[in-house]
Amino acid sequence: MRRNVMLLWILLIFVTPVFATTVENIVVAPSDAWLGDSINISANCINNVTEISRVYADIAGPGIILPSLDMTGSPYAINVPGNYFDRRGSYTANVTCIANASTSTVANFLISTLSSSIALPSYVYTGDTLEISFMPKKNDVVITSGVTFTVMIENQVTSTIMPPIYDTQKGWLLRVVAPLDARTYGVSVIANYQGKTLSSSGNVEIRPPLDFQITYL
Repeated sequence: MRRNVMLLWILLIFVTPVFATTVENIVVAPSDAWLGDSINISANCINNVTEISRVYADIAGPGIILPSLDMTGSPYAINVPGNYFDRRGSYTANVTCIANASTSTVANFLISTLSSSIALPSYVYTGDTLEISFMPKKNDVVITSGVTFTVMIENQVTSTIMPPIYDTQKGWLLRVVAPLDARTYGVSVIANYQGKTLSSSGNVEIRPPLDFQITYL
C-alpha cells in the first residue's frame, strides 16, 4: 500500500501540468536613457494552463512613483514617453503578470542628464592662440572620452589648431587662432556625446597687438 502511494505521488509530480505564472526576459531599452527620452519595456509572461488576464509595469524612481502602465502584445510591451520622467537617477520597472494569481519581476534602468560649462580668458591679442576650457558632464561626472567638439566664433565654425587635450583641472582644452579684428566676440562650444548635443557660450575681448617702440634720447 505504501509503495502504491509513493508511485501515485511520483506520477502526480511528473504528470500534473504546471499552473504557475512566470515572468521572463524583461528588458528595458535603453537601460541608460537621457532625460526626456522615451523607454521601451518588454517581457514574456507564461502560464501553460490559465489565460493571462493582465500585464502591467510599475515604475519607481528617486522620490517618484508612476501610475501602473498596462502592457500588451507578444511579447508584452509598452513605450513610456519621456515626459513621464522629470528627474535623473536610478529607476525600477516592476512587471506583473496576472493569471488567477500574480507574479512579478523587477528590472533596473537609469535616467541621465548632461551639463557643461565654458571658461575663456578675459582677453587675447589678435592672431594669438585662444584657449577655451570646456567641461562636459554626465550626471555631474566629467566626461573624459568619447566626446567630439565644434568651436564657433560669432556663429562661424572655427578649426582648432591641435587635437583637444583633457586637463584634469580645466577640462577639455580647445585652441584656436584669435580673430584679426579687435573687438569682443561670442564664442561657443558644441559637444556631441552618445547621440546627444550640449553646448556652452561666453565672450572674449580680442585686443590689437602691442606696439613696442624704442625711443633714443
